[in-house]
Amino acid sequence: MKKIGRNELCPCGSGKKFKKCCGFSKVTVLSSKITWQEIEEVFELFSQFIDREREKIFDILIDVIPDLMFDEDDYQPNEMFQFLLESIIFDLELEGEINLFQKFLNKHRNTLKERVLRQIEKWKDSYISYYRVEDVVKDRDDLLIIVKDIFTEKEKEVYVKYEDYDIEPGEIILARLLSFNNRYTVISEPAFFSGDIEYDIKETLSVIKNEVEIQGFPSNDWEGFLKKFSVILIKTLIEMEKDLNNINQDINPINDFYINLKIRSFLLTPQIELKGLKPIDLIYNDRNQKELKKFFKRLRNGLYDDEDIEYSRYADDIEELMEGNYHDIENILLYECEDEVYINEGLLFLNKTYGQYLPKDVETVIRMWIDYSWEKRPKIKKEGTWAAALEYHLGEAFNYHYKSSQKELADKYGVSPSTINRNNQLIEKFIAEVTSLSKKSQILFTSPLANRPITERHLALMAYISEQRNFSSHEEINLFMDKVMKEGYPQEYLKSLPKNLKGQLIIYDAWEVDSPKEKIKLAKKALKIHPQNADAYVLLAEHQAKSLEEELAFYQKGVEEGAKDLGKELFAELKGHFWRMVITRPYMRAKFGLANTYRKMGRLDEAITHFIELLELNPNDNQGVRHILVPCLVEKGDIGNARKWLQKYNRDSRVEALYNDALVRFFEQGTPRADKSLRKAIKSNTYVPYYLLGKKEIPHQLPESYLPGEEDEGIIYSYFAKSAWQKEKKALDWLQRVWKDLQD
Repeated sequence: MKKIGRNELCPCGSGKKFKKCCGFSKVTVLSSKITWQEIEEVFELFSQFIDREREKIFDILIDVIPDLMFDEDDYQPNEMFQFLLESIIFDLELEGEINLFQKFLNKHRNTLKERVLRQIEKWKDSYISYYRVEDVVKDRDDLLIIVKDIFTEKEKEVYVKYEDYDIEPGEIILARLLSFNNRYTVISEPAFFSGDIEYDIKETLSVIKNEVEIQGFPSNDWEGFLKKFSVILIKTLIEMEKDLNNINQDINPINDFYINLKIRSFLLTPQIELKGLKPIDLIYNDRNQKELKKFFKRLRNGLYDDEDIEYSRYADDIEELMEGNYHDIENILLYECEDEVYINEGLLFLNKTYGQYLPKDVETVIRMWIDYSWEKRPKIKKEGTWAAALEYHLGEAFNYHYKSSQKELADKYGVSPSTINRNNQLIEKFIAEVTSLSKKSQILFTSPLANRPITERHLALMAYISEQRNFSSHEEINLFMDKVMKEGYPQEYLKSLPKNLKGQLIIYDAWEVDSPKEKIKLAKKALKIHPQNADAYVLLAEHQAKSLEEELAFYQKGVEEGAKDLGKELFAELKGHFWRMVITRPYMRAKFGLANTYRKMGRLDEAITHFIELLELNPNDNQGVRHILVPCLVEKGDIGNARKWLQKYNRDSRVEALYNDALVRFFEQGTPRADKSLRKAIKSNTYVPYYLLGKKEIPHQLPESYLPGEEDEGIIYSYFAKSAWQKEKKALDWLQRVWKDLQD
């Protein structure tokens, strides 16, 4: 027995103080129980141990993975990587060595409390299995899940401290349950499946278990089987998931987590040929551009190939992975993130990670942060709490071999490990909410002609209210926005709106209705209130104009009135970052519509002039103007200026940029030198050739948004670029030939 202080955490694991839990009734607590805080401390030690042993684990992966894979180009989902790691650490017997978990125990045998050590020693007998959820009991932040092993029918109680699990009785989970007092817990999040998968799992694994029985393994010992053959269990899951999803398409090999690990490890390792520099160092210094070209040449020639992986095979993928720079990422943050406190957190993340990660990965995380901060509006009481979580998520999401532990990041950012852990869980939950696992890192883009995001309504209202209220802090703004999300905007502000904002709110209403007649009616209503509303003329051009001439007249009027509304001083003041202010966007939309109408009418000089003026006002190009300007220049025959604008945005890896670059190279160099660029473009989106070659008709109504690589993306690019590709028949013949070669 041990005397517990009244203000200490209760050893029962409730997370409450002893005096408010078991001590309330003066119950004496057995010293054999451990607290949740002690469990978390062990988890942190375990995480640090894995980081220190990462090289050893990586070597073991190289030996284990051939037994796990099926074919060279087969599908291997990244989310199974954690279970594979657990199997290597807990279950794998190493020849001539103790296994890694026993090594962890030995290392901390003299530092852990005896009762903690006794508890976690039981973990060496743990195994991964499938469990049927029988019941779920929630209590504030605590979750008690009653599960039953589908093979042994043994019932277990699983205690989870966080409430981020959305789980219902009848579902199936895949997990390794670790002993925690008289219950169990998990070190990593389980995988969740619908209950109808249970029969298939049991049947499949029963067949495998019967096959190993001839090796003398007891047929009735399910726990021992799952322990000894855990890698087979994971492999079976992958095979079943593949069948369930009916995956027939080719998957880029770089998506395989093993290839991913090896490539990132290679790019972050000093190379003799680079005089001790890492390949990633070459992209962080413009003076290294010549050396970067030499590196890619040596890479393609197989100089860096080794017995584990032929890097030359993935040269195109590696080159694409190394595209981008921090300056462009910083601009994305500054122009697309609307709140200064979230911008500052993003900038801190960028400053702390500079030179350590691939810019393409960093950009993906920044875009996710922009979406997360807008949707969830997290409260930031201390600088660095979210920046640290972003870096932790970056290392985890892209499998960096040297990723920092939560404790190391806590020291780096001056925050606590528990805060990083909590914020990372919130990020993971957000990602799971908005996109499927297979599309975690994809970015949703908006068509240049799509309806505008409705979030502008809130931005416009908040800009006005901020002027009236003079908020004293970002915390006060956050509290106000929380109230708005629950109750709506206060009537005291809505009753006293200026005419220009009243008119713009009517436009926002028009965006939400489906009827063209209603859109026209609302546009005219907005003009009666505010005659200089540029967006009203945009709606009339889109829905009332019966000819290109009428469309042009509406856009001209919108640009003229929009310019008057803003005033010359605002143009001079905001030039270079025009889009960032919400009040400028109606003018920008009208001017884009005007330029595009000139393009459709074949008046290329006027279209090009307006497109260039848009880019001068907003070089960050939130409207995607550069992707339309280049085809216009090609159609006009101005290949030199087309190349100039491509070079200005030379880090652009979007599909539009890839196809535009290939087209310009064709007119600059002819075939076969342009073939490589076109092959890269076609691989990035295989739908574009169907529309450029006329095998499919471009729909009259363009998609409002698209995901990279999908058909909607191909439709939108083809709509704006088809005339340029049709400029000369030999360009289409070339496209047809290269496309056919890739299909063969």
